[in-house]
Amino acid sequence: MGLRTKTIAIVKVYAIGLYVADSALAGSLKNKAGSADLYRELVDGDFRKKVVLKSVRNVSADQILDTFRDSLKGEGNKTELWVAYFDDVRSGQEIVIGWTPGVGLETKIAGADKPVIKDKAFASAVFAIWLGDKPIQEDVKSALTARAAELVK
Repeated sequence: MGLRTKTIAIVKVYAIGLYVADSALAGSLKNKAGSADLYRELVDGDFRKKVVLKSVRNVSADQILDTFRDSLKGEGNKTELWVAYFDDVRSGQEIVIGWTPGVGLETKIAGADKPVIKDKAFASAVFAIWLGDKPIQEDVKSALTARAAELVK
């Protein structure tokens, strides 16, 4: 779990949790805790995974779009398709973003399912927002994997 903050005024934006399939914990993630390989596998691995964001304040669609567009530079048309799913988010609403092998990138916003994007590379870019080499916030990246050592032994 982590807490995304905006550093200018230290404003809490959302809490975030990372969930991965048990098979990944016992398989491709095994013995990778604390390594760069863990993050690469969390971003690029072809196993069931999701992040759940719970908004702790109201956020405008423009703020969301700007943040995601900035994080997904170079991903082309898929970025515009995906960011179009987002509208204003109210405090307490959840956003669930998941990858399911054979299905694609699934997005649910405030309980509403959005069209699946069947592009593994784009899904990896989305997970890299929080877990990649240049995450949106380094302490969120660390917090999301804080329990990895006990889970991927």
